Amino acid sequence: MSVALEKKNSKWIYAFAAIILTAIAFFPSLSNGFTNWDDEVYLLNNENIREFSWEKIKYWFGAYHHGNYHPLTMISYMWEYSMSELNPRVYHFNNYILHLLNTGLVFFFVYKLVDKKEVALIVATLFGIHPMHVESVAWVSERKDLLYTAFYLGSLIVYLGYKHHPDWKKYLLLIFLFVASLLSKSAAVVLPVVLLLIDYYQERKLTIKLVIEKVPFFLLSIIFGILAIKSQNATEAIASYDTFTTTQRALFAGYGSLVYIAKVFWPFGLTAFHPYPALVENGTRLPYLFYIVPALSIVVFGGALFLWKKSKGLVFGLFFYLVNVALVLQFVSVGSAIYAERYSYMAYVGLFFMIAMGLSKIIEKQKKFRKPIYIVMITISIGLSFLTFQQTTTWKNSVSLWKQYNTTHPESRHGEYKIAEYYMDLGNNELALEQFLYIGQKYDSTGRAYMGAGNILGRMGKAKEALVYFNLAEKEYDPNGNMQSLWVNRAITFSMLKQYENAFEDYTKALEHMPNDYQIYTNRGFAYLEHGDLDKAINDFSTVLQVESNNIRLYFMRALAQHRKKNMNLAIADYSKVLQLNPNHKDAYHNRAICFEAQGNYKQALDGILKAQQLGKQENPAYIERLQKLAKN
Repeated sequence: MSVALEKKNSKWIYAFAAIILTAIAFFPSLSNGFTNWDDEVYLLNNENIREFSWEKIKYWFGAYHHGNYHPLTMISYMWEYSMSELNPRVYHFNNYILHLLNTGLVFFFVYKLVDKKEVALIVATLFGIHPMHVESVAWVSERKDLLYTAFYLGSLIVYLGYKHHPDWKKYLLLIFLFVASLLSKSAAVVLPVVLLLIDYYQERKLTIKLVIEKVPFFLLSIIFGILAIKSQNATEAIASYDTFTTTQRALFAGYGSLVYIAKVFWPFGLTAFHPYPALVENGTRLPYLFYIVPALSIVVFGGALFLWKKSKGLVFGLFFYLVNVALVLQFVSVGSAIYAERYSYMAYVGLFFMIAMGLSKIIEKQKKFRKPIYIVMITISIGLSFLTFQQTTTWKNSVSLWKQYNTTHPESRHGEYKIAEYYMDLGNNELALEQFLYIGQKYDSTGRAYMGAGNILGRMGKAKEALVYFNLAEKEYDPNGNMQSLWVNRAITFSMLKQYENAFEDYTKALEHMPNDYQIYTNRGFAYLEHGDLDKAINDFSTVLQVESNNIRLYFMRALAQHRKKNMNLAIADYSKVLQLNPNHKDAYHNRAICFEAQGNYKQALDGILKAQQLGKQENPAYIERLQKLAKN
């Protein structure tokens, strides 16, 4: 075997070793289910992934979803749904395969960058097995991380080939992969800066040609950056700038930048959500930790700049990390987490590169350290794999996920509520009620817990008991506690108890808090209809139909109200609209027939009743016989 062939084969063996270890570490994810942490938004309740067609593909290229623009990610969900509907194994398997692919791509990117198999092996292995990457892999809703990274790494590998042997085919492939990465997640906008970092590391001279070469990439970054801001603003995911001071935002950025580095070496306290700290001293300042850690980050990054000329590998790795993590350091507050494990996914390649290059230099200078370093790295890899294996199991379902959160953040009740919501979604009213009452006993100011208990009791048909808890919730109302639906829920309960005046009063309060929630008008319209306030019911149904012009149910209910008012022409018009939207609506045929009969249009009445019967409605034979006689006259 030639030396070149042996070298080629050995690099594949190294890459395969990293992939195999990663496959073992993440194996439990294949048995995981969905969670109530965005999976319902992306998959379980998302009607727009349930049809794999050109129309839906075009829809996703023109739509924001949950504060993001990532059409390729959503199309991947459409494809999976077309194969398996909502079988979680399929979605987890594809996440698993994508992560293994990314581990291999990391190996070949680093290998092409430095031509050192050992360095590439260390970086790829750490990338593949690190516990901080569990969130990106074991969480179905984080598909965007895996998909954009695959195209992103592909872009870097193609660029390294293009840089040494430029041609237009490689350049076009590079742009194609970059666009695919941008269409998977907007975090890819930083890739042009990483390309410049590669130029710096490999000492490519700054020329006009190099600048022109990068222009299309920066233009694409600007375009997709604007799209990202618009998508975040569409769901108000970006907090108002007044939420935190400029100083506090700078402290968050400094804190986050060092926390991610610390978690490389101490990957504990992991969980799905890391909330912002509560302000202390009557809301005047952050806890002292948020002043100390950013100060340490200045020392760390200042030291790196000091070593600018002494260690190019250190500078490249550190800036690779900073460039890829910069947009999520919460200087601009996006979401409600101060940092998130998923944000480390691509950025950690830079930190692992620094570690690997540092170990490589030690071995080059002191050969005697080779064996001890290998033993230490193997031991660390086994330890990290074990932690990852364990952490992957915490994403098995919503209860295991949020129990870990409760352990990590015992001062927060967010996880407790998510567990209660999980039981609610599961239809297990007893466990949901038990969880809400537990929260009410454990914490102070638990209006939301009492509201939840009221909701469950109402669902169980225990309206009087529900009302007791809704009244308790009102006494502890928290405007920032997701309690805006309190008055709607209590109004529904009053309606169940036939206390309509109280219900109407609560619906009015609900509209003061949520003026654009048209479901409130719908619910109040039903209550007016039950109470006999037909004009008010018609007004509420009409208000909703102005914005929901294809709402079959509301046309039917408005027709029913007009029918009871003996406004037969208006009732017939609404029943006809129902049948226009749904030609198989048997009740609309039946009711419209009765309206026709009241007007003396017996032939049309008979046709309607026969059509309703044909569609499966049980009609009275005597009534049909009577209409047949009347229709003949």
